[in-house]
Amino acid sequence: MYKKIGVLHAHHTNVSYIEDCFQRYLIELVHFVDPGMIIKKNKEKALEQLEWMASCQFDAIIITCTEYVALLEDIELQFDIPIIKIDEPLFELICDDDQPKVLLFTNPNTVEGTMKRLEKYAHRNQKKLNCRSVIIEDTFNLILKGRTEDYHKEILAFLYEADLSGSIFVAQLSMMNAAKLYQNETAKIIGNPLDTLVRFTAQSLTLQRKSSS
Repeated sequence: MYKKIGVLHAHHTNVSYIEDCFQRYLIELVHFVDPGMIIKKNKEKALEQLEWMASCQFDAIIITCTEYVALLEDIELQFDIPIIKIDEPLFELICDDDQPKVLLFTNPNTVEGTMKRLEKYAHRNQKKLNCRSVIIEDTFNLILKGRTEDYHKEILAFLYEADLSGSIFVAQLSMMNAAKLYQNETAKIIGNPLDTLVRFTAQSLTLQRKSSS
């Protein structure tokens, strides 16, 4: 049985990530992209957008932008359908043990909000948190200018050159391509929000897989 999911993005490049990772499931994805939201940082407008999406008879809504999620952090979201925030399944993985971890960002504007939410998650679930944030400087502006390949190259170069102790995770969906390429080339695991999002969504919504025939 098909599920219908609304997906809220702040950048159009995230659409293909979501489409690709959910293609094996019986779902219909309806995408909404509003890059202006992270610039204006208007909580009331963001809430209105979610309320409108919630009226569209979706089975769930996924928010893929960490800035969107942080923007809505102080607002009580009360809807009749699940609101799935992209980073919360990743938080669960990061808090799975108390070994050192590094959470990489390219967008400096989302670091504080995400780390505060991670700390709240750990405290709420009585988990020990041993994670520090690292920003890959002067890269996020590349993707905003449409220089996607340059953006991925900068992240990949950082992963090869940086001396980071502990398990590594990328915080943003836009970092996925570089992280996956690095992982394929080195066999070193890079945690990411997409894999955890798919597992969580499939389990919580009991998504059915498409027939392989």
